[in-house]
Amino acid sequence: MTYEYKFTDTEEIVEADSYGLTEIDGRPVKRVFSSTAFTLKGSGWHKSDYPSGKNTRLHVQDGLNYKGE
Repeated sequence: MTYEYKFTDTEEIVEADSYGLTEIDGRPVKRVFSSTAFTLKGSGWHKSDYPSGKNTRLHVQDGLNYKGE
């Protein structure tokens, strides 16, 4: 597993295989937590968390919920 560290004296970010480092090459570092890039795949997931398209609107007719056409 690879971890990201940022030098405290600059904005430089480096990767290291070790966890819990406090310095690299004699320079102090702090652990950086980056967001990961992943994609949810399959029919149950939507990119925007909201469905899109004409058949995905929820309509109410006669007090019952159904998918409109």
